[in-house]
Amino acid sequence: MSADRRHARQEALVGLLEAEGLDALLVTTLANIRYLTGFSGSAGLAVLTRADALLVTDFRYDEQARAEAGAVARVEVERTSVWERLFKALATLGPLERVGYEAHALTVKDAERLSQAGRAWAWSPAGELVERLRQRKDASEIAAIRAAATLAGDGGGWAAPGTRFPRSSRRARGRRCRTRRRARGEWRRGSGCC
Repeated sequence: MSADRRHARQEALVGLLEAEGLDALLVTTLANIRYLTGFSGSAGLAVLTRADALLVTDFRYDEQARAEAGAVARVEVERTSVWERLFKALATLGPLERVGYEAHALTVKDAERLSQAGRAWAWSPAGELVERLRQRKDASEIAAIRAAATLAGDGGGWAAPGTRFPRSSRRARGRRCRTRRRARGEWRRGSGCC
């Protein structure tokens, strides 16, 4: 993943933060953390402000986090609790008043952590801001997706003309087809598949 794309994604998120009136966004969804920072580990939290990006992870991912996200985010590593480190580091990101969070992905336990330890900030459910960014693709991202599909040889997820499927999948496809035709009243014995 190129650093340029991650920087552009973070800048686009900053635009959404400004539109929503937020000073920062707490990202807890692993897919969104990877989308914004490139970090692919299974434990982490990210905070993006209008001027900075922070990735907090545990000690198992120290080297990996620095290698994957070090160019686009400040990496903090904690031995015990990533949430404790998050709250300590959040205070160093500048004057933050209204911090959004991914309400659709926050667990009850994590919501309790925000209400107990995060009293210094006004927490606000932010909706699916990163998901909105992921839906928008620029021309370079579309070209990269098409190139990856071509290299994979699957033509973008569809089978090439003349591809022979295993007998079991052809049988299943025929059953589905006959079921649909029978439901429409068009199926006759020996008519074959559509």
